[in-house]
Amino acid sequence: MLYPLQKISTDFFEKLHEFPNLEDILSSGLHHNPEDTALIDGDQEISFARLNGSANQISRFLLTLGVVRGDRVLVSALKSWQLVAMAVGIWRVGAVYVPIDQDWPKGRFEKMVQSIEPSTAILSSAHDAFLNDETAFPKFLLSDQPWEKFLDGPFESVACEGVDTAYIMHTSGSTGEPKGVVMSRRAMVAYFYGHNQFFHFKNGDVCLNNAPFHFDVSIQDVFLPLFFGATVCLTSGVPFPDYLLELMEMHGVTHLIIVASLLMTITEDKSAINARDLAALRVVMTGAEICKPSVLEFWSQFNDGLTVLNGYGPTEVNSISVLYAITPKSQGRQTTFPIGMPLPTVLARLVDDQDRTISGEQIPGELLLGGPQLMEGYWRKPDQTKKAFIVIDGERYYRSGDVCCLDEDGNYVFVGRKDKEVKINGRRINTAEIESVLMAVKGVRYAFCDVFEHLDSKAISCIVCIEKNTSIPSIASKIFDAM
Repeated sequence: MLYPLQKISTDFFEKLHEFPNLEDILSSGLHHNPEDTALIDGDQEISFARLNGSANQISRFLLTLGVVRGDRVLVSALKSWQLVAMAVGIWRVGAVYVPIDQDWPKGRFEKMVQSIEPSTAILSSAHDAFLNDETAFPKFLLSDQPWEKFLDGPFESVACEGVDTAYIMHTSGSTGEPKGVVMSRRAMVAYFYGHNQFFHFKNGDVCLNNAPFHFDVSIQDVFLPLFFGATVCLTSGVPFPDYLLELMEMHGVTHLIIVASLLMTITEDKSAINARDLAALRVVMTGAEICKPSVLEFWSQFNDGLTVLNGYGPTEVNSISVLYAITPKSQGRQTTFPIGMPLPTVLARLVDDQDRTISGEQIPGELLLGGPQLMEGYWRKPDQTKKAFIVIDGERYYRSGDVCCLDEDGNYVFVGRKDKEVKINGRRINTAEIESVLMAVKGVRYAFCDVFEHLDSKAISCIVCIEKNTSIPSIASKIFDAM
């Protein structure tokens, strides 16, 4: 069967204009009830009114420093509710939010500063120590909060256009060298709209934030729910299952967004999950890595009406771009679940080695992604930006480097990375595909596969991590049967 290319409906653009601009990200919560909780940070509950007032103070503070539309503001600090206010304040003056890992070493930090050329910086104490007092831009510690003396009353945001940059998020990609992904304001709002067709965030919902603020996942588990008036519960970033489950029960979490490795870890102790009152949970979404089918099936049976989503998407397309909804009460699947179909705000297609479009079933090809969520490019890396894109039929697509195929229902199925393809004895093999088969074996917790050379010959070797109380001989037998 051949599948038509996905199209973006023209009414999307009409609906997009109905939503607030990025600088008005808190308007839904403020309109519903300004005293509703926007953020939970430890034992603090921050209302939309307080968050809005703090953002206005930060905006006025930035203006006094001479920050203007298009300037980059560097943010390097521990996760806190003040960091959310910082991002909103930056957007209200038309500037660019540039969050980085507060643990970056001196060399990487200094290279990034030279490239970004920030107009000002809000830093962790470690990064502050890397810069001397003669730095060309003003720098402050988040803990000092020098903006608190400014008025927290209404602030008229600087007029911006959709093409203006919202944030620059650094990703190492496959090269190991950080690249700054430049995302426009309209791409960010488009992402909010497209993803919420599946999440259905509304006032009163509570989303658990797991991601550090320098990861693209923070856009979906912090700023996306806030955009629609939901509450965000910030975690400390410590991936302890008991701690996360306690927060979910205590605050009535409705939306859990979590990487596959952490979801698999949490799901190991099902008795701990069942001992908690998680009746409020309405959506569980995972991605970033291959997730065991049995884990997704467990959650599909957990609560009546619970939506379980398997997501996929690179930072270059605003994180999540493709989603698959697990069939409620799914049981006994032996292969990994598809990554699904594109969001309404994403274009997708498969191409072969000659960039010819693939539309048939089970034919592997590189996944290309385009549409309103697409990045503008990599910050000050024109050559890498040029290599990252291709134009087909007048549309600009990002080359994901991921190999996928279409199943019989038109869903995209992740096969592996192009750079993980190897040729042995004349046969082209993707080691990620082998990992996927191994991960589907009952009793296998995680699997890694790679090619090793010995005596001028190549051999594929696999490392398998098994679950507790699992017999090695029985696992070995299952693996051989699966292969």
